[in-house]
Amino acid sequence: MRKKNLICIFTLLTFGGYSQKNPPLLKDTVLWSADYRLTKEDFKAKPHGSYYGLTESALLMSSREDKGMIKFVVKAVFIRSRSWLKTDSEHILKHEQGHFDICEIYARKLRQRIASKKFQPSKRGFAEISALYKEVNNELQKEQDRYDRETEHSVKTEKQEFWNKKIEGDLEGLKDFSGSEQEVGNK
Repeated sequence: MRKKNLICIFTLLTFGGYSQKNPPLLKDTVLWSADYRLTKEDFKAKPHGSYYGLTESALLMSSREDKGMIKFVVKAVFIRSRSWLKTDSEHILKHEQGHFDICEIYARKLRQRIASKKFQPSKRGFAEISALYKEVNNELQKEQDRYDRETEHSVKTEKQEFWNKKIEGDLEGLKDFSGSEQEVGNK
C-alpha cells in the first residue's frame, strides 16, 4: 500500500495584543486531541494519484504580547479539505492517524523549546521564535518522511507496529507540553 504525505505549514503570528478568535482556516481543520481519532469522514478531498491516502497536517502558531511577555499558542491541526482516503481500511486509517500524531509530537517539541527560552517582545524576539518555528517544522518534515520510508507507507506491518509504539511513547514522553491551546511564555 502506498500513500503520500504532505505537510503544509501555516504561521499565524499576531502582534500587539491583536488576535483572531476563529480564523477561517480552523473551520476546515481538526485540532489534535488525545480523545479524538480521525475517521474516514474527516478526509474530504477528492482522491487522486496511486496512493491509498494523503494526510495534510500543520503546526499553527500564534503569539501575542501580554504585560511585557510574549505568549505563544501552538496547535497541531489536520486539514480536512486537503486530506483524502481511497479505502475503508482501518490499517491505512491508523497509518494516517500516525501522521497527525507525529504533527502533535512536534507541536509539543516546539512548546517545550519555547518554554525553555526567554523571548523579549521585540523584533529580535519574534525573529528568534520564527527561526525556532522553522527549525521544528524542518524536523517534523524529516520525521514524516522517515515514517513513510520505514513503514513503506504502512506496507511493512512490523515496522508500522514499531512506529505505532514509538509515536505513543513520544506523545507520553512530552505529555507535560500537551494541550492544543497551551500558552507558553516567559515568566
